[in-house]
Amino acid sequence: MPCCCAFGCRNWTEDGKKLFCIPRGKQNLSRRKVWLHRIGRKDFEPSSTVRLCEVSLTLPEERHATLMLDEMQLAPGLVYNPSSGTVLGAATTPLADGTLPSDCWATHGLVIMLGGITTRWKHTVAYRLTGNSSHAKTVKDIFIVIIKACEAISLKKDVVVTDMGGRNQAVWKLFGIIVGKHSKPKTSCPHPCDAFRQLVS
Repeated sequence: MPCCCAFGCRNWTEDGKKLFCIPRGKQNLSRRKVWLHRIGRKDFEPSSTVRLCEVSLTLPEERHATLMLDEMQLAPGLVYNPSSGTVLGAATTPLADGTLPSDCWATHGLVIMLGGITTRWKHTVAYRLTGNSSHAKTVKDIFIVIIKACEAISLKKDVVVTDMGGRNQAVWKLFGIIVGKHSKPKTSCPHPCDAFRQLVS
């Protein structure tokens, strides 16, 4: 199965990423140079089987994106997923007290998406099923894992967007971000991947 040849990129066709053949031949020389320059391999001689993914072909300003969390209410129940052969419906994220009882049915879905800042694109990267509450530290850890994975493939995450529901305020409090009626707003915290950058909420 084809994968991307850019350094540090682990995107495959199974990941839902589009992979492109690098232009070959004399008639495509200038286009090939641009593509190879974008991935930092200017002297690379690609074969016909070499591919580049859509992420590697983006311009530097197109790599800035926002991480978004949205919550949706679900009707509790079980559903069989034939593609994975699993039954869905139980909560996958601990409750606010840190426990995950075996009889806890999902009543809410947390959908985590990435969206472009300079270009229009949006992609769902994760979802979690929760009960009537969710453990703030677990959600914070999910954010950090996704941010680090994005930064590893050169997608810059400087902004996280959520609504200001009680669940999300608990997560932001762990990041040190506080907005309240009787306090001075603090809307950023140190970036998990770079001490010289701020993560803005």
